[in-house]
Amino acid sequence: MFEDRIDAGRKLAAIVPHSFENAVVVGLPRGGVVVAKEVARALQLPLTLIVIRKIGSPNNKEFGIGAVGPKRTVYYEKDHIEEFKFTKKQLQEQKYIALKELKIREAAFKKYLPKLSLKNKTVLLVDDGVATGSTIIGAAKYLSKIPVKEIVLAVPVISNDIYDKIVPFFDTIVALQVERELRAVGRFYKEFEEVSEEDVIVILNSFQDLKVTTEIPK
Repeated sequence: MFEDRIDAGRKLAAIVPHSFENAVVVGLPRGGVVVAKEVARALQLPLTLIVIRKIGSPNNKEFGIGAVGPKRTVYYEKDHIEEFKFTKKQLQEQKYIALKELKIREAAFKKYLPKLSLKNKTVLLVDDGVATGSTIIGAAKYLSKIPVKEIVLAVPVISNDIYDKIVPFFDTIVALQVERELRAVGRFYKEFEEVSEEDVIVILNSFQDLKVTTEIPK
């Protein structure tokens, strides 16, 4: 159990190897950026973020059946699609909704962020936890298009089943807790308040003040 995302980030930073060369910490908005900030500060690395949006189920928008990201990145959970027999029209409609949300969120952060290339860098991808894996896999697929040197996933908590599922998408996975069952990431935090876009902007500005480069990769 973590006190909050700051506590989780500091504990996570303590087990992330400090030997990565030419590395950048990449957080997933919004909650993942809070955790990523602590990792970046501890390792004295640049901080950036990428926006990945979950593709919600036609029947339940909170249930992820895939993800979209920059560079026309699209990932679908084939097992879910086959199980619920979603039509191509349904998938297209849900993808459109996710892409619209992606553009809105990218626009909210873009003007605050100077350029930083991730090409041939080691990326420490950070989130506040992994329950389904859709957005994390979407992020990995996007990063592979850049391409980066290697992708290291660093998270406070992840389910055992999802850990096994996402192994092929990452060079290294660092996790504080691997749980048999993880229905909701928030259950592993005493405080798990919603993180606003303004909170993320404050974090990014704090790194600019420290002369640490941040950006949304293109």
